[in-house]
Amino acid sequence: MAGTMFKTVNSFLGLVFCGALLLSDSSNAFANEQGTDRSSIEWLQTQVNIGEILGDEILISDSLEKLLQIAPNHLLAKATQVQVLLNRDEARQALRIFRQLEQEFPNHKQVKRLKLLINLKQDTDARRQYESAKLFALTGKVVQAIDAYEAVFSAGFPSIFYELEYYKLLSRDDAHYDKAIVGITRLTQRYPGVGDFELQKARIILRKTPNSKAAISVLKRYAKTDRYKFEVEGLWLNTLASLVLEKRTDKQYRDFLRLFPKSMQGKLQYEAFQKDYAAYKKLLKNPGYQAYLAAVNALDNEESEKGHRLLKKALRYRPKDSMIIGEMGRAHLQLGNYEEAIKYFEKALKYTEFEGAERWEGLINTARFWGLITQLRQDLTDNNLEQAKKLLSQAKALEEDNDTVLFYQAELLYLEGKELQAFQIYRQLIERNPTNQSALQRILRSIQTENSLRSLDKLSDVLTQEQNELIRPELLVARKDIARNLADTKAERGDFHGAIQLLASIPNNNEADPWLVYQKARIWRQAGSESQGIRLFNEQTWQHPLNGELRYAQALYLSSIDEYQQAKEALQFVPLKDKTPEIISLENELVFRDFLLEIDQAIAEDELNTAKNQLAALELDMISSANVKAQVAAAWYAVAEQTRAINLLEQTLNEDPSLAPYWHIQLGTWLLAQRDTVKLQQWHENRQRIAIGTEEELAQIEQLSLDYKLLASDSPRTLLNTLIAESPFNMDGYARLASLDMNDDEFEQAYDTLLKAHQFGEFTRETEEQLLDQALLKQDTPLIEYLASHLIRRVGITDTALQQKLISPLFFFRDQEKAMELAQDLVLLSSYESELVKQAGDLAEQVGRHDIAAEYYQRVVNTAPSSSQNEAWYVSSARTGITRVNEKTDGHIAFATDLSGQTSTQSDSELGVGASLLESYFPLWSGHGFVKLDNLYVSAQSTDFTANFSAGRYGTGYLCYPQCILEKITPKDHGVAIGLGWQNEQWRVDIGTTPKGFLLDSLVGGVIYQSDFEDFSYDIELRRRPLTNSLLSFAGMEDVTLDKKWGGVIQTGITLGAYYDLGLEYGFWSTLDYHLFKGLNVKDNDRIRAMGGGYYRLYQGENYEFTVGSNLLYWSYKHNLSEETFGHGGYYSPQSYYGLSIPVTFDGKWREKLVYRLRLGVGYSTSETEEIEFFPNNPELQAQALSLVDERVEAPIFEGSEGEGVSYNLQAIAEYHFYDHWIMGLSLSVDRAELYEPNYGQFYIKYKFNPILRPLDLGPSPISPYVNF
Repeated sequence: MAGTMFKTVNSFLGLVFCGALLLSDSSNAFANEQGTDRSSIEWLQTQVNIGEILGDEILISDSLEKLLQIAPNHLLAKATQVQVLLNRDEARQALRIFRQLEQEFPNHKQVKRLKLLINLKQDTDARRQYESAKLFALTGKVVQAIDAYEAVFSAGFPSIFYELEYYKLLSRDDAHYDKAIVGITRLTQRYPGVGDFELQKARIILRKTPNSKAAISVLKRYAKTDRYKFEVEGLWLNTLASLVLEKRTDKQYRDFLRLFPKSMQGKLQYEAFQKDYAAYKKLLKNPGYQAYLAAVNALDNEESEKGHRLLKKALRYRPKDSMIIGEMGRAHLQLGNYEEAIKYFEKALKYTEFEGAERWEGLINTARFWGLITQLRQDLTDNNLEQAKKLLSQAKALEEDNDTVLFYQAELLYLEGKELQAFQIYRQLIERNPTNQSALQRILRSIQTENSLRSLDKLSDVLTQEQNELIRPELLVARKDIARNLADTKAERGDFHGAIQLLASIPNNNEADPWLVYQKARIWRQAGSESQGIRLFNEQTWQHPLNGELRYAQALYLSSIDEYQQAKEALQFVPLKDKTPEIISLENELVFRDFLLEIDQAIAEDELNTAKNQLAALELDMISSANVKAQVAAAWYAVAEQTRAINLLEQTLNEDPSLAPYWHIQLGTWLLAQRDTVKLQQWHENRQRIAIGTEEELAQIEQLSLDYKLLASDSPRTLLNTLIAESPFNMDGYARLASLDMNDDEFEQAYDTLLKAHQFGEFTRETEEQLLDQALLKQDTPLIEYLASHLIRRVGITDTALQQKLISPLFFFRDQEKAMELAQDLVLLSSYESELVKQAGDLAEQVGRHDIAAEYYQRVVNTAPSSSQNEAWYVSSARTGITRVNEKTDGHIAFATDLSGQTSTQSDSELGVGASLLESYFPLWSGHGFVKLDNLYVSAQSTDFTANFSAGRYGTGYLCYPQCILEKITPKDHGVAIGLGWQNEQWRVDIGTTPKGFLLDSLVGGVIYQSDFEDFSYDIELRRRPLTNSLLSFAGMEDVTLDKKWGGVIQTGITLGAYYDLGLEYGFWSTLDYHLFKGLNVKDNDRIRAMGGGYYRLYQGENYEFTVGSNLLYWSYKHNLSEETFGHGGYYSPQSYYGLSIPVTFDGKWREKLVYRLRLGVGYSTSETEEIEFFPNNPELQAQALSLVDERVEAPIFEGSEGEGVSYNLQAIAEYHFYDHWIMGLSLSVDRAELYEPNYGQFYIKYKFNPILRPLDLGPSPISPYVNF
């Protein structure tokens, strides 16, 4: 029975192991069958396909028969058989064979295609999708049909007919024409000489190029074949009918009639051609028609005005000619006169009887489309987004130009602040049409917001030469703008030389650029060289002396360095006709500049009376500059003349409301300080006239407006609710109310307030950030989700700080899928900024999306491919994350062979173990499940029952000697241990059995919990495990006289562990455990054990680690049950044991494929054992033994002992990654002590479920038998 069980288990192990091999590369399972040449199989399969194409049943049957003869079980042969059976409507047999293939090769592409073929022949979703695709094709919706076909056949075409049908469909769309030609060409190459494919290719080519010599040659080749002659005749005649009226066409007709002399249709068509051709040659002499032809040529060359003039002349001669009328419509279409174009197209349609109507209908549609697009552009310019959306919807319904519709959809999204969605559409447009100039310009606009020349260069490098040429002017402008911005940044940081160099790199083409010169001069001034700025302007004004804008810029620069007189002189060179309001205002400011400076000086020196007198002496009527008047008002306010200041500034703003928003805000601030509600109300009512330039200015104005409303209020909540009801667009009011709600812990009310607010507008980003901070402080998840989601959709590409800030709230989200989507948006916006990507990986890992987490972590690590001690924290964290995710998602199947032997020099007992081990770890419930199988053979030393001493040391042999029924016994046993369990980062739970098949077996298992506290980690383990010290303790033995069993000791107890290891130079560990020991007919025992140690890493590098340690041990068993007489357990159990060991370990790595460990340990120990009876668990047997003392060589008492000694151990382990998923390893160890001499060896092989993409970690991991778990 034991032998049968052994064979069964071994068979199971073999199947599992082979299954692991199969998983590694399933394609190898059918690559070759008994040496069969795969090319022969594929050739016969091709013959079957050709037979189906030609309808040759004999060819099909013969080829299939031969195919099944040479490879009856080959996947391709079986698949071909299924296909033939399906085509013969023998579905039942086809399905039976298919089910077998599906079981054997569930993931093979051939099987998936067969499944699709079967589904297409039944009432399934695939069939319905296919019918829908065909309906699209029949109704002329070619693009939708192509998309539908590609969705149905995403796994490949299950038969040649569907593939051919697909290429026919592609040929109907200009954008897919080349792809159709490539596909049909491949078919002709795969099936050379098959007319169906060659003629279909010719048909596709002739549809677009009716004069193609190559296509016509194909028609000539098949014209005389019985199978194809009628098809060729019809195709050739259709082609001839589409050719233009010219002499070359006449020749082609004659070529046709030579091959088809009896074709009545051909003769009739040729006669009609000759008549039309004669009439056409006569028409060519008509002046009106000549003008028409010249006009068509002009329009084709986009000479719209010339074409329009010629068509007017043509219409005078032929006023009812539909072609001339229609071309006039085309002229208007090119000129952008869409309404006129529609009128002419409709008139052309009226005069068109048969052919040509479709063209004018299409052009009417085109004109309407571009008319709508023109209106749409204007609405976008006017920011009339709602009207623009309606027009876009109407344009889309015309189905004229999907790319243009998509482009303006993106433009709308961009204007609505949805930059990411707009960017994705622009990118989609370029993928569809690489020369889409408008989309390229918008991509450039998005890149330009990054303010990086490197990003601009990357864009230029990615673009083709043709694409670069298309947007070259925009690229130059973007380069100039970015360079100027970066120059300002460099100057702010004090890098003036770098700023000047950057500006000097901007090409100028010898043209005056006043504001570039101004910027250079300003930077020279910041660098302390004002004269250099003056020199720059002098050089430019020498070349362009009367350039008014250049002189204005020069005057501004001179004013900024207090050279007011020179500034005045510069403005005198501006011609009177070129003097803009800005130049006139600057001239006025320069006149009064000195007065204002004196006043400011007096105020600064606290001489307010002097300042007042100077202000009173100013003649305001002489001041034309509103800016100067506003500065005078500010001076009055500074000398405590608030009323006068307010009146003057109010008057100035009424005269010139276009004054900078700063002065409007200043007036509101002064009025608020004066608590002048009357004038504040007037200011509030006039705030719409302020030319707001920035969001900050808008926020300040709204703030002042709300402050005015709250000025007299005693109930903020009531007032805010009232204000919101009166002014639903008052975003500051909503923000204050929501903040008030959160302060009062009214979170649902705050949420409702925010929802209502966003129906009417947007908060400033700063305001929304403050509200999010408040929600995070209050830990209210719904508010966090809402505010974070909303902010992420508003964050800009360049706002790195806000992007970093917004990733953190996503960890609070309840909707994990939404959190991941938003994290991906942030990653894209940040252009994969490493620190943010790492945090996105943490989020993905938290929500269980380990595939995305690994991708993010790997992207971060790729920024620093080689690890170093100085690498950024997020790179190190990402490396750890990759390992952690891989551990969570990976699993393995492992097989090992164990050989071990041990000898006790104290009792002369021996134990030999041979084992085959199998284990599998697999992801389960956010952790790993595992299965472990140990197939074990154990044996012990022989006992001679004819020898007095030897007989007395086995069971009750002491009592039966010299009349024992056996002369000698060599105990051995065989069994299979099974363990099932689950573990994660904190828990491990398992349950199993000691080897089934052993004399004695039992249920075993354990639970471990591990965690950490600050820098320390700890674990608690409850366990029930077998004792494997000897065959007696492990498997149990049968007594020689009592017909009883004893042994099979199980230890049950608890272990506590504490550890300290931060991965630095040193670490510590300690454990304390207490266990009870019980076995069948074995005296109960218990043990307390304490162990601890420390270690120091002398060297710690990427490829090597050298560690030395020191360990202390203490054991104490209640009873000494080390022997193998009846009642003993056969396990070493001293009453006290003290040990000290010093291990030295060297871990290494070679070429990232091989890791190894060499370990040498030296120890010293002292032990003490007490005396114990031969039969400690049975007083009757012990009394019987005592009565036989005189007849025996020893008393039935095992004497106590004390001992000490030195021990050593050697261990070598190596592990090698030899293929994508595979690892093999070898472990050897030798221990030598005074009473204990074990040897151990293991060879193992592991198949990892995930490919091993990283170098192996230091420290090999041999397989642990379940019995030693």
